[in-house]
Amino acid sequence: MRTVTPVAAGDGFRVERVTIRAAIEDWTDPDTSSGYRLTLVRGGVFRARVGGHVFLADPVTAYLGGPAEEQSIAHRVGAEDVWTAVALSPSFMAELTGGVPVRPTAPVTGRLAATHRVLLARARRSTDPFALAELTADLVGGLFGDRRAHPAEPSGR
Repeated sequence: MRTVTPVAAGDGFRVERVTIRAAIEDWTDPDTSSGYRLTLVRGGVFRARVGGHVFLADPVTAYLGGPAEEQSIAHRVGAEDVWTAVALSPSFMAELTGGVPVRPTAPVTGRLAATHRVLLARARRSTDPFALAELTADLVGGLFGDRRAHPAEPSGR
């Protein structure tokens, strides 16, 4: 059983809380999006397949799917998995990363976990949409803004 609860939305982003308790242990049907999808696991552990990469999703690893990338998830039967799904427009993501491709996974540090919790708490209190957009940008930028797929070579200085 899957439950999706809207948390916040603004210009170029949408935040949802997703809860699932799987009845079968198998990959979900592939799903695609026209924008980016960031997943931050709040509880549980599951396998994720995004754009050909397969990895374990847990509370210390965030992952990102790009536009038109297929995404599937495999859950353990009976276990409850909870995550925050952040949908990002290509323009919102480009502003945060400078348009440079990013790696599909990133570690969630204590600071970023706190930013994630603050975003969810303020969204529940109906904080100003601009403040929610800023928190979302801080979270995404902290996760992926400095973890580009092809970092520039050192200048040699």
